[in-house]
Amino acid sequence: MFVPKQIKVKGIEDLNKQIDKLAKDIRISKRRALKAIGEGIRAKSQENIIGAKLVDKGDLLGSSYVSTGMQGLFRTIVEVGYKEEYAVYQHEGWNGQALPPFQPILEWVERKVGLVDEEAESFAMLVSYKLANKGHKAEPFLEQALDEELSYITRKMQQHMKADLIRTLKKR
Repeated sequence: MFVPKQIKVKGIEDLNKQIDKLAKDIRISKRRALKAIGEGIRAKSQENIIGAKLVDKGDLLGSSYVSTGMQGLFRTIVEVGYKEEYAVYQHEGWNGQALPPFQPILEWVERKVGLVDEEAESFAMLVSYKLANKGHKAEPFLEQALDEELSYITRKMQQHMKADLIRTLKKR
């Protein structure tokens, strides 16, 4: 690790400014590292979706996102998820206690079975009722990705923060 031989300080105000700048650089570095980690988890979860054969027309894959934000001054929040309405049902499964959302099932019936209008609606209702009665097995593609990436997360965080800190210290 690069350690500067000396830091030139011109009084306590200058020292405080340098410490504040370094703290800000560390927060920025941490946020970048966490964003990269989130992107890795998203990519792995997409691989899991494909591996579980949950891909129909790609809406689920295309609805993935990674967002970062701050909570307070020091806490970085990273969210990895899927915006598609049925994503939660694919991930968590369906417990069979209520009817699932109808529209995605209807669209699937029209696309995969080739039915239209009343026939498609009737068939989609049958599928909905079967899901409501029997449930649907969970495919926790996102949770699996997180579990698989835990050691990677630690290494990636260390690499990003070390590289950013070295760049920051070299600038001084």
